[in-house]
Amino acid sequence: MSFLKHTFPFILLVIFLVVAETAFSQAIPQRFTYQAIARESSGAPMPNTAIGIRISILNGSVLGNVVYIEKHDAVTNPFGLFTLYIGGGRVQFGNFSQIRWEEDLKYLKVEISLANEETYSLLGTTQLMSVPYALAASKPTNMELSDLVDVDDEQPRSGESLQWDGSSWKPGAPSATAVSPRLEGDGTAGKPLDLARQGALFGQVLKWNGSTWEPSDDVGEDLSPGPGIDISNKQLTHKPHKGDVSGSVDLTVTGLRGNQIVSTPPTTGQVLKFIAGQGWTPATDNTLSLTAGNGLDITGGTIKNTVWNVNGDNINRSGNVGIGETTPGTKLEVGGGDIYVNKSANGVILKAPDGNCWRVTVDNSGNLTTTSVFCP
Repeated sequence: MSFLKHTFPFILLVIFLVVAETAFSQAIPQRFTYQAIARESSGAPMPNTAIGIRISILNGSVLGNVVYIEKHDAVTNPFGLFTLYIGGGRVQFGNFSQIRWEEDLKYLKVEISLANEETYSLLGTTQLMSVPYALAASKPTNMELSDLVDVDDEQPRSGESLQWDGSSWKPGAPSATAVSPRLEGDGTAGKPLDLARQGALFGQVLKWNGSTWEPSDDVGEDLSPGPGIDISNKQLTHKPHKGDVSGSVDLTVTGLRGNQIVSTPPTTGQVLKFIAGQGWTPATDNTLSLTAGNGLDITGGTIKNTVWNVNGDNINRSGNVGIGETTPGTKLEVGGGDIYVNKSANGVILKAPDGNCWRVTVDNSGNLTTTSVFCP
């Protein structure tokens, strides 16, 4: 980062010579000279370099209200030296000709940036001393009434005030319609009642001092930026996001877990799919393809059994069923195994030629017994 090393003795000499040459002329130029040397952080001058300078004039202190801001584009000479005419830059805020140099102290704040950049680095804030205040010469102070051409300087009596008679100001008795010094105007359409200035400066507010309202600087609570927050010229902004999100206001998701999201617009039905070497990209969701096996059917994303029919809690089918037998010759054929009934009250139900049904069970001696039952 570059910085400026000020050449104050030379600067003050140049300003003094400019003012001394023009202070006695009828029109005082609304500007004064500023010179400095741009240096690298190593201390080496920055020759023939395009830079941007932002000048701010503060009121009262280094933390005072800003009354004027302007920007300059400059190019250093072979020795890193550049010259500005403060009051002749691109105005960003305020009016240079309306700065009240005679009221309160003034401070000069200088910031620098490289050309084509809008990020400025603070170089420092310095109190302006006597020389720029020659600009106040266009607004005379400590004058006598006799110095004014439109004021009658006849001896006033106690309690009188200056009043305009249509051609000049003359001492006279106060008008019966005088208003409070905190107000101005007379209530007419041409001069409506309004708050008097009461010495207020630009940017000040009315503040209660415990007994009355008076103009004062609008000094609120000092704020310090937290994580991700930036405060510049009394403006709070969010710093640009990093990582998988970019932007400060309208955020854009640019990645997932460190892998970029391709900016290709998606179409209806696509999903976000990770592709090695590319990142996350819109693609068709076709990673799983199913084919129907024996006894199954796939229709419209639904898998269906085509062998067994479902009826409530029961299943059935036509043809023969083989358990351990691939070519059953009867409705149920068990091959290479037993049929086990684990309850003594249950058995095998057989239907007699006369249509009656009998349950065949076994007793404790292994003898078969039959019991008449209702046919299922």
